[in-house]
Amino acid sequence: MHYYPFLIMLFLFSISSSLSLAKDNEAQVLIKGNLLTPPPCKVNDGNMIEVNFGPVAIKTIKDYDQKREINYQITCEENLNNWNMYLSIDGSKSSFDPNGLRTNINELAVKFMMGDSIIDLNKKYSVNLNNPEKIWAVLVKKENSELAPGNFTAGGTLFVEYQ
Repeated sequence: MHYYPFLIMLFLFSISSSLSLAKDNEAQVLIKGNLLTPPPCKVNDGNMIEVNFGPVAIKTIKDYDQKREINYQITCEENLNNWNMYLSIDGSKSSFDPNGLRTNINELAVKFMMGDSIIDLNKKYSVNLNNPEKIWAVLVKKENSELAPGNFTAGGTLFVEYQ
């Protein structure tokens, strides 16, 4: 019976030793941060951008000869956190060209160029707000197709955002 107090003390000592060892092998982790939203931007003050090709001779729709500059302005609030700006032109792709915006004429599409490069529809491209490149709308037709005279229209969205 005299052994019980000794065994109890030995048991308590071994538990406290293992508890102190466990605390040496662990550390608290504190995770904190600050959620931010990018500054808001406007394209063309929210107004529609219209590109008018006017009358176009069907035979001149070749080799990117029929192109018009897209006049647009981007205004954003101050970019204090150095967000990167991206631009995309979103819309329905033509049936014959994955980079062509569908028009109301099946064999006619509109491609877009940023500077001298064709850009993919629905893909984001890095842009410099202080020096944005020119964007061009270019008429393209399906190879070996015969276009009939008539009016054409196409619609898409020029989209900018900070990330």
